[in-house]
Amino acid sequence: MQRVGDSIARPRFDFTDGLRALAAIAVSIYHAALFTGGSGEFLASFPIAGRLLGLGTLAVPVFIVLSGFVLMLPVARSSSLELRGGLREFVKRRARRILPPYFISLAIFATTIGLAPALQTGHGTEWDSKVPITLGGLVSHLFLVHNLDPAWIYQINGPAWSVATEWQIYFLFPLVLLPLWRRFGPIVAVGTAIALGVATIVLLPSIAPAHPWFLGLFAMGAGAAWMTHHAELRRAGAMTVLAAVIAIVLTIGVHVVWVSETACGAAIALLLYWLSLNARSGRSTRAARILSYRPLVRISIGSYSLYLVHSPVLAAGNIALLDLEMPYPARLLVMFVVVLPLSWLAGWIFFRLVERHFLTTHQAILRPDRS
Repeated sequence: MQRVGDSIARPRFDFTDGLRALAAIAVSIYHAALFTGGSGEFLASFPIAGRLLGLGTLAVPVFIVLSGFVLMLPVARSSSLELRGGLREFVKRRARRILPPYFISLAIFATTIGLAPALQTGHGTEWDSKVPITLGGLVSHLFLVHNLDPAWIYQINGPAWSVATEWQIYFLFPLVLLPLWRRFGPIVAVGTAIALGVATIVLLPSIAPAHPWFLGLFAMGAGAAWMTHHAELRRAGAMTVLAAVIAIVLTIGVHVVWVSETACGAAIALLLYWLSLNARSGRSTRAARILSYRPLVRISIGSYSLYLVHSPVLAAGNIALLDLEMPYPARLLVMFVVVLPLSWLAGWIFFRLVERHFLTTHQAILRPDRS
């Protein structure tokens, strides 16, 4: 392991944006298939395709690793590993970026469900876990703790559970992870984060759906950011490929979610480190060029909107199609050709009307209407 020189100019890491865009697209495609017809019908009809598209569920671990990487980058430049502006400013920045779109989307979908009788029952589809809306479910969503109870976690808007998990990690980052990092170094900090996540599901299995092991994934992303500034691993590219192969094997062959997602997190963290190392050295790789493709980078700016909006739109589209007599492949085709693009359009509209007003400085610079 060699130390990376501090004199290297700070490069742009646009590949993080491209990776985020691909993850958002992948999870929406998987959900389009999952929401088609009755609950479990897609997986029963197309088991192999279901396993492959099911890799789209790894989008959320990718988001978490990216979050750890991006948030740690400026911290890693500080010799004292201090947050810019301290804890209060960090929480304020994160709250401004994440919470307004979340609360506005929550209000929109809760109101829509309340006004649309067709959405108030599940119809034997994947929408079953989203309704009915209970008082506890609504209140827990307002305080972003709905991920801690299986009865609340998927109500109103299924994917929103991960927003609560990430919001909770934002507090553990400065209060637990960084103090460990300063005192004991990155290996102990990352290892402790992984251990805490796994211990939580062992001791409190009822909150396993909240994916507490995501703390370890966030720490892996932070570790990749730290290494970008402080260390150079030999053969990082080969290690990334090996980690990716292991992650794919575990995802397909081992049906233990925390194991496959942790392996995926390690592979993504290594990928980010390897791409960053090449960027700092001025080396161009095909992977970086693909992930830095301008349309992907632009899509990534609204990826949070896409993630927040797509699931209820897909569910509504599927419910609207239930009364139409058609073979399942035709129903699936309509979902992919019509309803899925409509969910992307809804995400774009939500971005234009809501999310773009709460972008970070980096994202605002990349905003499509700025060029």
